[in-house]
Amino acid sequence: MKKELKLSFIVPCIFALWCIIVSCGNNDEFFDEEFVFPVEKTDSDTTSSESPTPKEPIKFAKLTIGDISDVIYTARNYIIEDKTLDDKRILRISKDLGNTWKEFENTFGNIVYFHVFSTGDMLFATTSWCYYIDSSLTSITPSQVYDYNGNIFQPVAIEHFFQIGDSKNYIWKIDGTEILAWGDYSYGQATDPKYVARVWYTKDLGRTVKCAINFNATKIDGKVMKCRHTHGLRYDKYDNSFYIPTGDHGNQCQLIKGKYDPKNDEWDFHRLGYGINYKFSRMYFDQDYIYFVTDYTTDQTQTGLLKCKKDSISDISKFVYLYKNEENRALTTLEFDMNGNRVLTPDGTGNTFIYYTRGNYDFKKIPISRKGWITGFSSPNYAGNVFARICTSFPFYLNSCFNFTESMRISGVVDFMDIKEPQSSYFDEDFFFNYSK
Repeated sequence: MKKELKLSFIVPCIFALWCIIVSCGNNDEFFDEEFVFPVEKTDSDTTSSESPTPKEPIKFAKLTIGDISDVIYTARNYIIEDKTLDDKRILRISKDLGNTWKEFENTFGNIVYFHVFSTGDMLFATTSWCYYIDSSLTSITPSQVYDYNGNIFQPVAIEHFFQIGDSKNYIWKIDGTEILAWGDYSYGQATDPKYVARVWYTKDLGRTVKCAINFNATKIDGKVMKCRHTHGLRYDKYDNSFYIPTGDHGNQCQLIKGKYDPKNDEWDFHRLGYGINYKFSRMYFDQDYIYFVTDYTTDQTQTGLLKCKKDSISDISKFVYLYKNEENRALTTLEFDMNGNRVLTPDGTGNTFIYYTRGNYDFKKIPISRKGWITGFSSPNYAGNVFARICTSFPFYLNSCFNFTESMRISGVVDFMDIKEPQSSYFDEDFFFNYSK
C-alpha cells in the first residue's frame, strides 16, 4: 500500500523547524550537536495526527519550551487552571478534558499542591493551609489541619508549608482506604528553629489533614533528626510501605520507611539510612528493587540513576548504577513513558539543559530553549498531556507550567506520551517504569 503523506503531519514538522530556529539564541549554553535515537519499526502504514508514531529515528537537538500555561495540574480526564479573567483570579476545573468548566474565584492565593482522588474529590494547598472540593464541585471548604501533637495547626508566615516538588497524582489504597501522603519542601535551613519540615496525610479525601512527622520533634528509632525538607514521598504497593527521602546536607539526608494502619490511624516509621549517600530525589519500585535518582551536591559520590535490592538498601555498597552522570550534576526528576522515552532533569534554577534517552540508560545532554529548573511533572491525562513546572526562583508555585508533551513532540520526540488505549494501569508510574526497564 502506498503511504499517504498527510497535511496534519507536515504542519507540525514545519512548526517544529521554525521553533528550533527562533529559539537558538535563547540559551547561554548552546549545543550544535544533534543526537539520533533509534525507533522500533511498526507494522502500521498510517500515521495518526492525534497519536503520532515515528517512522524514522528520532533526531533531537533541543527541547523547545512553549509558553507558560494557565494549566496548573492534569490527571486522568481532569484539567485544572489558575487564570485571571476580568481582573479576577479564577480557579477553573474541567472533568472532561476541557469540554466544560466549573469556576471558583481564587481568594486563596498561590497554589503549591493539588490532588484528585479516585472519587473525584480534590485537595489543594497554599503555603499556609489546605482545602477540599467535593466531587460534584459545589464548594471549596477549608480542611481541618492538625499538627503532630494533635493540636490545630498554626502556620508561621516565614515557612512554606504543604509545598512539594513532585506533582504526580498517585492513587494509594491500604486495606480499602484511600490514603494521600506527602512531605513539604521548605526553603529554610534545618539549623533555623523557625523552619520545620513535616510529612502530611489524609484518609478522608482531604476533609482532615494531619501531620505524621515533625522533623524537629518526632522521634524515629528513638532519635529526632532534623532535615531541611523532604524530597518527595513514594508508596511501594508491593509491601504497602511509604518511603521518604530528605535533604539537604550531611545527616539531614535520610531515607525513612513508614507503615500506616488506617484502622487505628497509626504510623510506624524506621530510618533505613542517613548521610549524603541517601540524598535521593525520585524513587520507583518493583517486586525486588528500589530505583532512585540521586541529588548529591558533593564530589565524593557520583550522581545518577541507581537501583538496590530492598533488603539491602541500608548498605550503600549494594547500590548499583544504571546511569552515571559524568558531570556529577545533582538530579531531581525522572519522567518516562511506555514508548521508551526517558528524561532526567538537573537541579538548579539556572539550568539550560535536560538529559534524554530512548529505550536505554545512555542519557544525552539536550539544551532547552528557556532557562530554569524543571522541578516536577503532572500525571499524564487521557490525552497524553503532561505539564512540567519550570522555575527560575523560589518559592515554587504551580502556576509556572508548560505543556511538556507538546514541547517534546514539536522538538522531534513525536510519540512522547502517545497513549493509544487509556486505562487506569497506564497512569500508574511504577507500571510505566516496569514496562520500560
